[in-house]
Amino acid sequence: MTDVTLLGQSEVLGNAVADVAALRERARLTRLWRLALFLALIALYLVLRATHGDRLAPWPRHNPIPAAYLPGLILVMALACVIVLP
Repeated sequence: MTDVTLLGQSEVLGNAVADVAALRERARLTRLWRLALFLALIALYLVLRATHGDRLAPWPRHNPIPAAYLPGLILVMALACVIVLP
């Protein structure tokens, strides 16, 4: 059993803070690796399309969405991503 007087000492709190810092760092690195993998897949897709002579944009040349609707559509999509992804 731990002595009650040791609970306020720096040794006990130092280990707890170090564990939390290590856990946060590991979580941060995991998120960075996921982002790097996602961006690498997108870059690979674009490189493959460029090497095969296809257009880089996956949508058709004549956009069926009128230009007046695009700012609102982009805003709604951005807000949906902010709400859904985290």
